[in-house]
Amino acid sequence: MPKPDYNFQASIVIACEGPLDGEIRSGPAGFRRSRDGASLHHVLSDAQYWAEEFRNTDSLQHHVILLENPTRADVVAAVAEAGDFLRHYKGERGWNGGQINFAFAGHGADGGELVLADAELSADEIAETIAECTWTREETSLRLAVVLDSCFSGITLAKLLLHRFHASHYLLIDGFAAALHDERAWELEALSHGALTFTMRNPGNAHVDQNRLARAVQEQDEDYLRFALQAFVPNPVTYLTEGDQHSIDLINGHSMEIKGCGTVDVIGEVTLDQLFEKIEQTRAHPDLFRNTEL
Repeated sequence: MPKPDYNFQASIVIACEGPLDGEIRSGPAGFRRSRDGASLHHVLSDAQYWAEEFRNTDSLQHHVILLENPTRADVVAAVAEAGDFLRHYKGERGWNGGQINFAFAGHGADGGELVLADAELSADEIAETIAECTWTREETSLRLAVVLDSCFSGITLAKLLLHRFHASHYLLIDGFAAALHDERAWELEALSHGALTFTMRNPGNAHVDQNRLARAVQEQDEDYLRFALQAFVPNPVTYLTEGDQHSIDLINGHSMEIKGCGTVDVIGEVTLDQLFEKIEQTRAHPDLFRNTEL
């Protein structure tokens, strides 16, 4: 979960349905749909969960903006609103630069752009809009946390991390991406969530029907067993999507964990191609590339 490090926070949470029909596959939690066909119901479930999580932080002041099927202009306006909110508290006791939380549930294009109601929004545009709306020469300590439950979100996360404004205009402290740079994300029909959000919302087994689980053990119902046990494996998103999707946790602005495969520590000057090559090696050969540095 994004850490509530700062006393003053603004959160932008976006739910946007997919532009296509999506692909349907079966899996351990029932039918799942690729997020190019994300349903409005499921992305709203994701967004409402994240909005509530952000509201429950211990920050002194917190402003949450929830957008449903927004246009590109709506998102840019929300970032400006978040910046205005944070600037209002500059100079207050306990001020430490502020934090923006940015969560998106929906489809991402194969270049990492977020697909909105009327257009796409690139990672570069996100970084530049945040910098434009929040940064001043006297204040460079803005922190950014992102949750991206969307296709190809590994690209979006990587571009935010490697952007020229990172570390100078904002610091990406925590990031969660649903899928690697060459993978689609999936949503779980019966669970009304994207796979990433569902697993982050259910880290234990409170969601499991214990009587059903006991019966599944008795009957060797592999589908329900996989669903019930997802929280106890190191790569639950991959588990629920039968290897179609690998999620990423970015910690402390440089340590990128490909869940269940290994960690790539991003140090110094790194290109996107270098990072993606190392991620692909870690996914394909976790025993050889479990902990690597770039």
